[in-house]
Amino acid sequence: MSRTQVILGSNGIAAEVDNYSKGVVSIQTEHEHIHDGMHFGAVSIDTDVDIATPKLWSVIAPNTTTRIHFIGQIDATKSGTVEFFESPTVTGAGTAVVAGNNDRNSDTVAELLVKEDTTVSANGTLIAGGVIGSDSTSAVGGSGGVLERNRELILLQGATYLLKFTAANDNTRVSLDLAWYEVPA
Repeated sequence: MSRTQVILGSNGIAAEVDNYSKGVVSIQTEHEHIHDGMHFGAVSIDTDVDIATPKLWSVIAPNTTTRIHFIGQIDATKSGTVEFFESPTVTGAGTAVVAGNNDRNSDTVAELLVKEDTTVSANGTLIAGGVIGSDSTSAVGGSGGVLERNRELILLQGATYLLKFTAANDNTRVSLDLAWYEVPA
């Protein structure tokens, strides 16, 4: 790769220019946070979610100056509803879901906590949601699918969130894939 560093304007901001295309070299903010060791992910898989017992995950933002920039995806083999609530009333914390740093060379640990099989007495305020798959409750259980939130949310400091998957059919396999980066305010 052949690049030249140039100074942009009078404020001294430096950028690299590709010598062949003459284009400014840049990367997305999220990608830069991976390089900085501040981008994390967590995955949870449940191979048997039934109608009577929704799958619940809690997401707990740190009560610090760190800002959590958050997106997520839920996949299901059969249809269901996904809801994302703020400030639920948690009665049982659940089991920790291990968060990994997306720079596998970094030893920085995520401040955000993710737990599965959380129990609640109240869901909280609904802030996002959607439906996965078809409405069929036939023997085959309708079609599954993916619900992905590609618009980032900056989570409220010190707040707890609830991700809830309610299956429309028994024996639904569900996976949660969360991604976030953490930056000081």
